Amino acid sequence: MNLPTLFIAEAALVYLAHENISKLFQWITTTFKHSALAHYDVIAANDRFGKQMLDSFTKRGWPLHGAAASIDAYKKRAVPPFSQVEAADMFRVYQACVLNTPEERKRIALLEIFDDPDEFKLLMQHSLFLIAANGSLINTLLAFFRQKLNDGPQPDPPPVLPSTFISRDNVIEEAVAPAASPPASSSTHRTEQHQS
Repeated sequence: MNLPTLFIAEAALVYLAHENISKLFQWITTTFKHSALAHYDVIAANDRFGKQMLDSFTKRGWPLHGAAASIDAYKKRAVPPFSQVEAADMFRVYQACVLNTPEERKRIALLEIFDDPDEFKLLMQHSLFLIAANGSLINTLLAFFRQKLNDGPQPDPPPVLPSTFISRDNVIEEAVAPAASPPASSSTHRTEQHQS
């Protein structure tokens, strides 16, 4: 088939055995000349968090057979049979695609409430977004993703939400508002009253 075709796999391939993932990729690339795969999944890194994540899914009866230990491992799985691939952990994707866009930060802040920026960063660093492509989609979809990842500086983001926020009702404005100046201390206030 010669029409450009995009396949989307969102936290799905990780439940398949490695050999079945390879067979799926082979079928995609041989059946569709101009094909691309947009793939979101977990990174089963060989660290404490990664091991706990794998153990947790296994205990629930959902073993992550297809989880890979690194971004490079996911990329090697995709090429071949895809011609080219680009991947990054989701924290880098967040930095490149969300951090400097206030409107998008507002939208993202409403999807999931995170009041701990360290936990947010840890979770994002243990998931990835990958695009693998063949044919014409190398110079379109894949090139666009690479450009987004490489555009501009990528500083660590500020906390997604202040720790005092626990509801969705008051989060939109506060999530992107600059930090307010600290109020004057009560001792300063008393001194000013005494002088007047």
